[in-house]
Amino acid sequence: MPLPREGELVRTGVTTETRSRVQVSLFVLIFIPVLLACAVLLLGSYMRLNTLSNESASMAKELQELKTDHNRLEIKYESTFDLAEVETYAKSALGMVKAGADQTTFVRSTEGDKAQILGRQGFLANWERKLDGFARRIQEYFR
Repeated sequence: MPLPREGELVRTGVTTETRSRVQVSLFVLIFIPVLLACAVLLLGSYMRLNTLSNESASMAKELQELKTDHNRLEIKYESTFDLAEVETYAKSALGMVKAGADQTTFVRSTEGDKAQILGRQGFLANWERKLDGFARRIQEYFR
């Protein structure tokens, strides 16, 4: 191969190839991160649901134990106040006796009994108060 002269271009046997660019659509660029974020949120939700389910089960078990304790304590409380024992104590220790028929006292009032019948106005006012209270609770919730 002869030497090239000055200013002469030399061609070598090296060929260059250009790669074609892969075009990714904007939809794919947005959809994949959104899909991954949804998957992460879904997994987080399942984990939270599992945690809450376990807590709920333990709370239900604790509630059942507390109900059992409540029933046991209520029975114990009721057994401490046996009416026969109270009557015996009142008669023997305190010297009390049952009142006879001639010892009964009546309370007499100079004024008669009084009753008020709610008409339609009273009925509506009652519902108005309930609705007003409900509206206030809703308003308080969103503050």
